[in-house]
Order: sequence, then C-alpha cells, then structure tokens
Amino acid sequence: MPGLRVTASFFTVLGVRPLLGRTFLPEEEEPGRARVVVLSHGLWTRRFGADPALVGKTIPIDSQDYTVVGVMPPQFQFWGVPRQLWVPAGWNKGDREGRGNSFISIGRLKRGSAWSRLGARWTASASPSPWRTRRTTRGGPCAWCR
Repeated sequence: MPGLRVTASFFTVLGVRPLLGRTFLPEEEEPGRARVVVLSHGLWTRRFGADPALVGKTIPIDSQDYTVVGVMPPQFQFWGVPRQLWVPAGWNKGDREGRGNSFISIGRLKRGSAWSRLGARWTASASPSPWRTRRTTRGGPCAWCR
C-alpha cells in the first residue's frame, strides 16, 4: 500500500487540515513511540466504510498495529502520486546511515521573500545534494495537493 513517512509539520507546511481527527504531533516522530497513521480519504472510504469512529482505533499495517489519528480530505494528494497513508518519519538507524531511503524537503516561502535568495541559502545548507524547486502559480495552499 503506497504511503509516505513524513514529519509532524508536513501537513501544516502544505496548508491542509484533516477531514477528521488530527495530523502528527512532534513527539510522534521519535523512534519507539506508539505507531500512528493518517489515512487517505480513499482508503478510509474503501476499506473502512467511511466510519468516523475509526479515528482513535488501531488497524494493522505490515503486521504492526497503528492508531488512526486522522483522515485527510478527498482532494488531498501530494505531488500527484496517490498515497493511501502517512506515518511519522521517526528517523531510524538506516536513515542516519543513508541506507535505503531518500528524502525530499518542502517549505513555504515567506511573504515578500525572493526565490533567488532562497536558492542561495538552500544550496549552502543542503550541499552537497543538488536541489530542485517546483514553483507554481496555481494558487491555493498547495498546488501539489490536488
């Protein structure tokens, strides 16, 4: 089932709120914490009959129990790839050693800031990894979220 590991600020940065429940708390990113999940509207509807009482209950994912903390609105989609669920990033040993995972960074440009200034600052802090931006003029809180 396609999903993403995301930081607690992921949904806030994108400017989206869950249809039901909540998104992640910062402390839920810490390894060893209770497992929580945010579901896509499609998964919640197809597999769980759009039951609002599912929030707060546990469901099995990859033979592990996860507590459902939220359900995203039907129009939410990140970067055009349909994801069914999101879990907290919770950096693990493989992440720290650079094995098996890749990460992308997203952010919001502060009102009045210039793209050129952001590029110079980002390149300096993200080196040696090259970075790419995906600018949009479609408006709304997140052009990738449609």
